Amino acid sequence: MVDSLTHIRSFAEKPLAFLCGPYRTREAASTERCVIPIGHTLRPPADRDALQEIKEMLGQFADPFLRFYQQHDGLQLYKDPGSDLSGVDVLPVSMWKEATHEKNLWLASMTDEDDPAQVRGGVAFAYVPETANGFVISLEGDYAGQIFYVKHDDSYMPAFAANFDEFLIKLTADPINLLNDVFGGVFSCHDQDGRGWTPQSIASTATPPSESV
Repeated sequence: MVDSLTHIRSFAEKPLAFLCGPYRTREAASTERCVIPIGHTLRPPADRDALQEIKEMLGQFADPFLRFYQQHDGLQLYKDPGSDLSGVDVLPVSMWKEATHEKNLWLASMTDEDDPAQVRGGVAFAYVPETANGFVISLEGDYAGQIFYVKHDDSYMPAFAANFDEFLIKLTADPINLLNDVFGGVFSCHDQDGRGWTPQSIASTATPPSESV
């Protein structure tokens, strides 16, 4: 079994660059291509109060989160060097309650029939900055412990991951598919001139190691 913490650290430390084409708001037929280095940030360890909050909010599903958050109070993957945005942000514990409150507001009109995984009662702990859609762990029912990608249109696909360990690994398994298909292609990289580009493949060009703070 792959250790998710070791896996995510190894991924974040390796150089990564995307071979990109013009972003969708520019000329789609253009043959322009651009290689853009991408970074990641592993945040410092969560403090004792934050770890206690994880236990209180997640109950029996806290353990895999605790293993990670004891080392890193969240992370940002696929950071655009030309903006403050990342492809996905696994939030510091201090932001979980606010994220969960916002999730509850946009799902307020969802019916029980539309919510078989009971994500309305779950905890939001990660989001996609360019969409504000987020990841929620279900805490009740047949899908308890599973993680769902929940959208602002009150919909969510089948479980993204069976648990938090699998979640971390799947975030890195296929970056291009994650950003363009799962997240709907909203992510863009920006060059030094501020032009937006869409990732199309992993480039072979080496980039500097990622940031760990």
